[in-house]
Amino acid sequence: MIEWIGTCRDVEQEWQDARRERLLARATAVTADTARPDEMLAALTAVIVPELADNCTSYLLPQALHRAPGTAPTAERVAVVPRQDSPPPPPHPHHAEHLGPDSALVRAADLRRPVHAVFPPGSPPPDIVPPGTES
Repeated sequence: MIEWIGTCRDVEQEWQDARRERLLARATAVTADTARPDEMLAALTAVIVPELADNCTSYLLPQALHRAPGTAPTAERVAVVPRQDSPPPPPHPHHAEHLGPDSALVRAADLRRPVHAVFPPGSPPPDIVPPGTES
């Protein structure tokens, strides 16, 4: 007589929880002794790539919370981190980047939550990438 007993268990949630814990631990470690927002964003940007994204750019929007509705803020690019096998990022501007009122960055600041966009590789929608930035 041959017997076989099999079980199946979905471990997706456990995997997601473990991944989240690892990322939070790394984010905490790299920002623990950082007081300046620009340094903190640069460190967090490096945690995001390649775990969550192929590349990541962090911006400061200094006047985003205190601007009149309908006016576009300026953004200061703090960090650009591409995946290791990606082409180098575009030059870092030494000036503020002016955002359009329909920019994804402006929408995220206004909504106080992330804006999710899905697009073909290398073809981000124009409202995702600030003017003068290469995709």
